[in-house]
Formats: sequence, structure tokens, C-alpha cells
Amino acid sequence: MSFGLLYIFIMLVFWRPQEWLFPWLFGIPLLDVVTYMSLLAMLLDYDSGRLKIDRHAPQYFLYIGLFIAGLMSNISWFYLQGVLDTWQDLFRLTFFGILLFANIKSVSHLRWISRAFVVMAILMAVHAILQEVRGYGFAGQRPIMSWRPNVDHLVPRSLFFGIFDDPNDLGQFLATSIPLCFVFFKKRGVLPFVLACGIASLLYQGFATTLSRGAEVGLLASASVALVMFLFKRKYTFFLALGLAAILMMIPFSGRYLGDAWERVDLWGQANWAFKTKPIFGVGKGMLSEYLDKDKVAHNAYVSCYAEIGVVGFFFWFSLILLALLGLLQTRKALRGCEDPEGQWLYRFSVYGTAALTGFAVSAYFISRAFVFPLYFLTAMMGAVPVLARQYVPEDQRDEFRLGLTISDTCILGIPVSLMVIMYVYMSILILNMQR
Repeated sequence: MSFGLLYIFIMLVFWRPQEWLFPWLFGIPLLDVVTYMSLLAMLLDYDSGRLKIDRHAPQYFLYIGLFIAGLMSNISWFYLQGVLDTWQDLFRLTFFGILLFANIKSVSHLRWISRAFVVMAILMAVHAILQEVRGYGFAGQRPIMSWRPNVDHLVPRSLFFGIFDDPNDLGQFLATSIPLCFVFFKKRGVLPFVLACGIASLLYQGFATTLSRGAEVGLLASASVALVMFLFKRKYTFFLALGLAAILMMIPFSGRYLGDAWERVDLWGQANWAFKTKPIFGVGKGMLSEYLDKDKVAHNAYVSCYAEIGVVGFFFWFSLILLALLGLLQTRKALRGCEDPEGQWLYRFSVYGTAALTGFAVSAYFISRAFVFPLYFLTAMMGAVPVLARQYVPEDQRDEFRLGLTISDTCILGIPVSLMVIMYVYMSILILNMQR
């Protein structure tokens, strides 16, 4: 029952029918109703034994820790209204992350969740293309007009509804969904591949109408990861690490290619300054705009995250991404040569899941998407992959392939890596500002 309600919630988050399809529903707190019903269903399923929670899984520790850190970001300086706002926002994000991770108990569950991403992306892509072709999409929504100095005139940029009512946000979601098209079908074959390419082409056409440069970088990263993992089936980790190092070296010295995006670099610098004022627990979840010129957003998920919820909160947030990526890479190695059809699908998913999550993480450097449902859905989906993969590893090889990490492993690895990421982002912003 809780999985069904969870699926309804995911569809509502992406579809947003109350904002364009059924306007008479606008104002009715549908998401809140589904949230409370899901919480009740989860308790009933847990009490009846239909839902089992492995308390040793680090994801639960990270989601709960992130929720507490978000509250502490405002508690630490006694801002009661901020605590109440954070409670409402972060509770749903972390609760549905936990619920999704707990409910993915089979490969079939994972497949249907990934299909929801693709189907909703198709809907958004059609809406985006309509805005480009005829000037308006569903419910008469029109694109925004954005100035582009390189063409010296205003250009239309498509958007969607709800949390995707910005071209950058829509572009990031479409770019993230493109790799998942290739695991939409259960079986491999010429026809499924051709259909997957057709769906991916449609999503790309919708993506192109957003003109999101940050999302373009993310899509390029996704394609590169998928290509490397297919070309180098055994040494892909070496080439992925090499590519990551190249990207990390290029970003701080990419100032000449920023064009009219220098305002963002200035905002990143202001966010760094805000972080220095309260580095441990941050300036408060949702409060960073108070430190930026004209209440703007920072357009960088990493600096936004560590500035708002501090070093403590950033550890929980980034470790969710890190844990998911490591689990996917472990699965890729463990299921090589698996003969079970579901294991083979999971093997393929480990490639495209890595590509999707990497693309989201890379584009997040240019887009403020630290506290949004797609990211928490992705970390829960990808985090469940090594748990599912265990049953497809032969018994005599399970000691060799120890899939997943423990809570202590997560802390030992996540604390230094999250600190290094903060230092890298902080220093890269300083270097970029010096090039102005």
C-alpha cells in the first residue's frame, strides 16, 4: 500500500495537474494529504511485516541526519519561523527518500520508478517543444524571454509547472532522464533500443528548448560516463577518475567561457562569504538569499548547500550522492557476466543510473537544486541498487563482492570527501572571481 501511495506522490510531484490540467484543484494541499496517507501506510505495512527496514543501511542515517541538520541551521541562531519552514520542506524530502529506499524491494519496483521519470520527462518535453513551435504549451503557458548577448536579442526558453517553472530546472530534469530511456524496457534487443533512442531524441528536443548551459554540461557528463563504462568494461573506474580529475581542473579556469554568466560567479562569492560567517550549521535553510544581492539565488547547489546548512549538513547531503554512486559502481563490477534476466537489467541500470546521477551532480554546480525531490528520489533509487544486486551474486562470490557500505564506512569515507568537496568548490569560486 505504501508503494502505491509513493508512486502517486512521485507522479504528482512531476505532473503538477492541479496547476494546469485541473485548476479547480489548485489550493488543495494534495501533496500534504498524500504525505500523511503515505506515513500512515508505511506504519501499517511495517507493523504487518510487509515493509522491512534494515536499520544498518546508511541511507536512513543520512536522511535523518540531513533533516536534523536542516533544523539545526535555524535553531542555532534561534530563528523559529525558519525552523517551522524547514520542518515542512525537509520533512517531505527526507521522508519520501526514506520511503522510496525502503519500498524498492525488487528489480521490478526499481524499473517502474525509473519509468515514471521517463514518462513524466516525455510529458515535459512535449510541453517544451510546443512552447518553441507554437509559442505556448499546455494550459496556454508561454516560455520566458531571455536576453542572450551572443545573439544580441531575446530568445524563448521553455519551462514547466511547479518545481520545474524555470528553464534551468526543466533542462536539468530532462537531461537526467535521457540515460534512463535505455533501461525503460526490460529486455534488450534491436526494437527496444530503437524505441529508447526515439524517446531520448524527443527528450533532447525538449531539452534543447530550455537553453540551459548548466544542464548542457550535465548532459555532456552523462554521455561521457555512459560511453566510458561501455567502452572500458573492466578499467572504467580508472578512466572515470581521469575524466573527473580533468573536469575538476577545468572548472576553476573556465572563466573565459562564461560569457554573460559572470553575475553567477559574483553570487557564488557572496555565498562563500555567507558560509564563512556560520560555517558549522550554516546561515539557515532557505536563508541564503538574505545574504545575496537583490535576494537572488546562488545558482550552485554545492555552495548553496554548505552555506545554508553548514559543514555538518553538507556531509549528510553529499554522502547520499557519494553512497549512491559507489553502490552503482560496485554493482557494475559484481554483476558482470550475470545470467539472470533481472540481474542483467540491473547490470545495465548501473551504467545508465551512474550516467544520470553524474549528470545531475555536474549540472548542480551551475544550478541551485540542492533541496528538490528529483535529487532525493535519485539517491534513494540508486542507493537501493547494491541492495537488490546482492541476490544475483553467486554465493561463493559474495565475500569478494561486498555490496553496499555500512554507517561507519560512510562516515570514514564521507567526512573527508565532503570536506574536500567544500574546499574545492570554495577555492574554485575564488579562482573564478580572480579572473574577472
